[in-house]
Amino acid sequence: MKQTVTVIIPTRNSEKTLEDTLHSVQTIADEIHVYDMKSADSTRTIAQKYNAKITSVDEYGYADPVRQTAIQNAKTDWVFFVDADETVPKTLADKLQALKEDETIDGIFIPRKNMLLGEWASSAGWWPDYILRFMRQKKAHWPKEVHGQPYVDGKTVYLPAEEQYAFLHQNYTTLEEFIDRMNIYTTLEAKQQKPINETLFQHILHEYLRRYYAWDGKKLGEFGEKLSGMQALYQGFVWLKQNTHTNQEVKKLSAQLHELAYEAAHWESQEKIQSEQSHIKRILLKTQRKLFGHC
Repeated sequence: MKQTVTVIIPTRNSEKTLEDTLHSVQTIADEIHVYDMKSADSTRTIAQKYNAKITSVDEYGYADPVRQTAIQNAKTDWVFFVDADETVPKTLADKLQALKEDETIDGIFIPRKNMLLGEWASSAGWWPDYILRFMRQKKAHWPKEVHGQPYVDGKTVYLPAEEQYAFLHQNYTTLEEFIDRMNIYTTLEAKQQKPINETLFQHILHEYLRRYYAWDGKKLGEFGEKLSGMQALYQGFVWLKQNTHTNQEVKKLSAQLHELAYEAAHWESQEKIQSEQSHIKRILLKTQRKLFGHC
């Protein structure tokens, strides 16, 4: 008998990307189940267009707490987790369709093509970025911790590290988005991680050197420097939040963080404006910057 699949999509104000995600899973999904964290935009309306089952859940700030519940609620042979900013190319869907009929396989690790600031992060630790997302329902488990790693009771396989078999992930599109998410995730990771046995400077430096040299970020040139620096900054704030003990200090750090983000965004947009040859496009870019508060 043909094996069935539930595609599970956690959402939170996902209207910009959700339709592409839903469209991309049509050939693999027997059921689509959206777990919505109190969206205030048209997320639910878009999900209804694709006959998705919609379950309202609390707004946790990240998707992991709903995933184990989603596994338990699924009635199909397999569960396939796809985030609302990811799409599934047809070549990946076809590959999964074939492999799900193999009775010896219980879980499949899938590579992920991360797009950051509009470019493919093909090194610096971002590729192939394998994630276990396709699992037999009865053998799948997912912890509730942020960035918790799922596991299956059985055999897992890895798809080839090729673009045709990879999720396309529209990750951080702007510096502000990176900073906003970083502020959420670093707080959670600071609570969950073991104490960091390095000084702040050592921890930041080690993360930068690992990504830029050991994980070959240098081959991407200036973009590789940005990627390595962003993740070094991320780890720096995990350290700071582990070693910061009052609400006043945390609020001060958050305010400084957002100030840095908007200053960086201002100079990034200023560079685009100055390099634009078209007078009309320069006006449009300036207007966009004012509307989004980058001036």
